[in-house]
Amino acid sequence: MIDLVRMSCRAGLTPDDVAFLGGVLGETNTDPIHAAGPAGSLALDNPIVRLLADANTRDLLLDDAAVRRALLEQPEAVRVSPRLYFYVLVRHALRDCGINDRDVADYIASVLVAHGSITAQPATGHRGAMFYVTSLLEQMTHAGYAERFLLSVRLADLALLATGVFADNIRFREKRRAAPGLAFYESVGRAQYRLAGGHHLAQEFQLEHVYQTLADVFPAARRALNHFSEHLVFLDGPTAPDLFASGPN
Repeated sequence: MIDLVRMSCRAGLTPDDVAFLGGVLGETNTDPIHAAGPAGSLALDNPIVRLLADANTRDLLLDDAAVRRALLEQPEAVRVSPRLYFYVLVRHALRDCGINDRDVADYIASVLVAHGSITAQPATGHRGAMFYVTSLLEQMTHAGYAERFLLSVRLADLALLATGVFADNIRFREKRRAAPGLAFYESVGRAQYRLAGGHHLAQEFQLEHVYQTLADVFPAARRALNHFSEHLVFLDGPTAPDLFASGPN
């Protein structure tokens, strides 16, 4: 069963994230102990937690350039969740490419979190992953109504990952093996996001706007991820594998 990626980054901040944000933004009592409440929840009596509890204020705080600088420039390792890390850097990369939509940034960051074992890898200069679209497209011809929706989303998400994070690998394979290039995977991603956005399940999961927007801005979103991937750090996991082990490309 394919799991549907949902927007989870802005609403999924951890006590470590709150402590980090409080320190960057000048709040006192910013250690994770003061930020944590019962059963891993956030302590509502903490000032920074109260600020983050309001969605509009939270979004403005996460947009603060100081937060991005702290993630990239602090000499010591920062203790933050992948959700916060990916969201802040993706959000700024998208804005630099003219995409000023927080839901789209949250969704793309959530895709990166969901595929963390693929995107997390050492800085060896050998980044790259390739997936085979034939397998998924063939599955779609035999799938039921709901399964076709899930397969469309999966294919679009993987196309965005491949062209955004692993563009160098696609170029290498195109040059050395006459494999499809970025334009092909962009067309697949745009078409599948468009198809998913027209499905009634997209409305049910409140993702219609995100899918349709990604279909419209896929090339710009891909370029934003190309820039983002230049700053990608090793979080946890092996060097990126093939997303599918067999099949023609």
